[in-house]
Amino acid sequence: MSRTVSTGHGQGSVQPQESDSRLASEAAGGTGRPRSPLGETFGRYMVPLLFLVLTAYFAITLPNFRTSVNLVSMADAQSIILMLAIVGCFQLRMGEFDLSIVSTMVLSGALVARLTQEGHGLTTCLLAVGLAALVIGTLAGFLVVVLGVDAFVTTLGINTLTSGLVYWVTGSTAVVTVPDPIVSLARTEVLGLTSATWSGWLFVVVAWYVFDFTPLGRHLLFVGGNRDVARLAGVGVDRIRFLGFVGAAIVAAFIGLLLLGQLGAADPSTTNQYLLPPFAAVFLGAATIRLNQFNALGTLFALYLLAVGVTGLQLMGAPTWVSSAFNGIALVVAVTLARLAGRKLVTA
Repeated sequence: MSRTVSTGHGQGSVQPQESDSRLASEAAGGTGRPRSPLGETFGRYMVPLLFLVLTAYFAITLPNFRTSVNLVSMADAQSIILMLAIVGCFQLRMGEFDLSIVSTMVLSGALVARLTQEGHGLTTCLLAVGLAALVIGTLAGFLVVVLGVDAFVTTLGINTLTSGLVYWVTGSTAVVTVPDPIVSLARTEVLGLTSATWSGWLFVVVAWYVFDFTPLGRHLLFVGGNRDVARLAGVGVDRIRFLGFVGAAIVAAFIGLLLLGQLGAADPSTTNQYLLPPFAAVFLGAATIRLNQFNALGTLFALYLLAVGVTGLQLMGAPTWVSSAFNGIALVVAVTLARLAGRKLVTA
């Protein structure tokens, strides 16, 4: 089936795949002209190569690093961040920045812990979590998509508001009443790895499939690259953006259940701990595998590169502040590389 699109250069009947391919190139900011094969290959696989080199170096020089206990612990510790990063990857791929997913995640766990403490059943807890996520996602979507408020400012405000609600719900203290099914949801082991770790990898597989093999993945790219062109191609831009905020909040609430089960308590101070690492991984991931595109496999390699770097430095005796400094430097480098890659695409 063909369809008629207008791109500002006249109208014509084009096949959907041809249109999608051309629009994807425009969305990525490219002109379709070839670049240096060596430079493209190096840029595409730089992060995976650094990950392998760092892993090999620490495995050779640090006996404690190469133990199965450390490797399993490292993967488990990154599971929540990985899932948040994938949610952020969806948002950034369609050109939006959603900071509220972290506080939504923490609020989800806080509601379950507090309602359980007051004697409510698991069904009531889940309904409350789902309703809270729906309200937060709808509020963000309404302000950004309907009213046109900047997404960064809007979600930063919602993140601050929700963080305050977390302190109100928990009474500013850790709440340790966690239902057993929630604990099992996060800690059940399969092949020596917890279900939270497997969930994180499942998120990556689903995102990779959606981005690379479904119309939704291409539409997200179009919306993030050029909304006017996407509208002319018949893509429901505002519908995708609005549902993106709602979906991100609901998935973040689910991740909050896994975090609650993993920690065994709802701690209101955890919001800041999870705010920077997911976005550092997503931006660094956009500079690898698929250059200048937010992608699932790049995010996975970037996150584990950061985790290996931080773990290795800590095992070498580095102070605890190194973790934040390492993630901050990685985020700056990642954004710079993504910016340079985008400029290269435009000028190639």
